[in-house]
Amino acid sequence: MTDGTGNDLPADPASTEETGRAALIATFYGRRRDGPLIQGLQERLYRGFLPESREPSTPAWWENRADQVFGHCFRPSGRAALDTVAVQVALNADGSAAKAWPFMRDTLETKLEINKGLEDLWGYTLVYQAVLKAGVDPDKALRGSVASIGRLVSNESIQPLAAAEALGGRLWLLGIPDLGDGWAAGTVYCALGPPEGEEALLDLFYGPAAKLLTPDLIAHKGYYQMRQYRGEDLERKYEERLKELRQTTAELLHILKEDKEDPPFNKLSQKYYQLGPVDSKFKELHVGMLRQLKNYDRWREGVMDNDVVDFHGGQLEAAADELELIVQPLEDSLNKADKAVSLAQAQETKNLERILVAVTAVLATVTGVLATVEIITWHIPHDWGLSYLVWDNPQEGVWPFHWSTDKEDESWLAALRLGVLCLIFVIYISLWLVFRWYRRR
Repeated sequence: MTDGTGNDLPADPASTEETGRAALIATFYGRRRDGPLIQGLQERLYRGFLPESREPSTPAWWENRADQVFGHCFRPSGRAALDTVAVQVALNADGSAAKAWPFMRDTLETKLEINKGLEDLWGYTLVYQAVLKAGVDPDKALRGSVASIGRLVSNESIQPLAAAEALGGRLWLLGIPDLGDGWAAGTVYCALGPPEGEEALLDLFYGPAAKLLTPDLIAHKGYYQMRQYRGEDLERKYEERLKELRQTTAELLHILKEDKEDPPFNKLSQKYYQLGPVDSKFKELHVGMLRQLKNYDRWREGVMDNDVVDFHGGQLEAAADELELIVQPLEDSLNKADKAVSLAQAQETKNLERILVAVTAVLATVTGVLATVEIITWHIPHDWGLSYLVWDNPQEGVWPFHWSTDKEDESWLAALRLGVLCLIFVIYISLWLVFRWYRRR
């Protein structure tokens, strides 16, 4: 007995009595704009399972019937998948699923060249499918083989998260990719059923028209966004900077209350701008999560609804609520900081106005004193105006009166100084009145 890739499987009487045929379906979801990444993944699978192929390029559909391996690269249908390309490979084996599944998974890891990683993908899905022999209880069969089920490049043990009756058999959800990227970003299902239901079970996951392909993709996009904010780095930055912003805002408000000088504008601005990118990132994730949740609900209402489907929907709803609870206090803190800055700026403006009024009053007083001194010490003769007003012989187009320019007498300069001082005094008094009105408006 072989696992579908040429490897011999050891006998397992107990498992052989329960299953007659097994399959492992792997689906990888990537962004359409990341063409080289998806093409590289498809190329590794194609060259790995068909090493003797002489095709210069990797075809979209390929198969190795001798080893019962089938693969293809396609664009899933639907508005929710417009930005996605999927690579899918199915491995098949006769006999014990509990033995075939680990061998097929190891073979898949080898062909994928696990050292190259999968960090830039939305994620991937593994479906462990097997045909049960007559009279075998699906739940009992799963309990006997769950130890052989797992993600790629992982020894982590998994347990059922949700189960549902499906067309052709029974379906379990065993793992979701809500924590790690790369090889850890795998969703794991198990589908077991009688021989007459095998094709119906495969139609749930295999091929571009698979019934659960779209919700699986939407869920992967949602889990991908969950991992963006549940990572330690973003959460740590969020908590630290939000705490610093709140402390600085409280410090500024305390200074305003005590009417102290030098409010920490620069410090608060620094904290504000540090938290700005984090706020934008969380808002972006929140909007994206709401979009995926809406797409998922739209699909769920029109096609299928069961406990497995509902489990993914519940995870998306919980993530959307979690992001809302993160964004709301963040928005409140930023708004509070913004209002504190506005109050501080208003206080600074009032302080500046107070200073300007005081300075203007002082300048007006000094100018008035100088003008008074100039008047008291005025040595202009009583006839200075007539002395300097000259009458010329009338000429056509020329005014006959003009001031004399005799510079030997200082009376002219004294009058000029007095006029300038009076003008400055009037300007300062006007400014003082305007500032006082502005402060009391």
